[in-house]
Amino acid sequence: MKYHELTDQELNELCCTRLGWEKRKHLWEYGSVWQEFAWFKGETLMGLPNFLLQDPIVLQLQEFIEAKQLQDEYGYHLFELLDARKLNHDRAWYVLAHATPRHRVLAFLRTTEENNLQAQGAEVIEEALSAARE
Repeated sequence: MKYHELTDQELNELCCTRLGWEKRKHLWEYGSVWQEFAWFKGETLMGLPNFLLQDPIVLQLQEFIEAKQLQDEYGYHLFELLDARKLNHDRAWYVLAHATPRHRVLAFLRTTEENNLQAQGAEVIEEALSAARE
């Protein structure tokens, strides 16, 4: 199957099916719009899940890291936080791909702290050089 050719709706439905969920007729309201179908996990209403959502708040961290070109440092800190060095290659990739939001935030904070300290250090050196010139 060529997954990249599927629409977002088709991808979401395929994920629900693979999870063993069942799409049933069910009248319910979502976002002030009445829906006629819903996905169920057993008897639990799962609604219309969207596995393709990207949290816009977390996306801000990623955009900041990329704008400051800190991807390598961030990856290093995340790798260290997850103790990925102790894992085999494939498991390390899996653990990195599924890092918890807390680990991602901790890696972001460590990366930006290190970057801020370097920037502050550069300012101190510049001030010292300026003072020496005077």
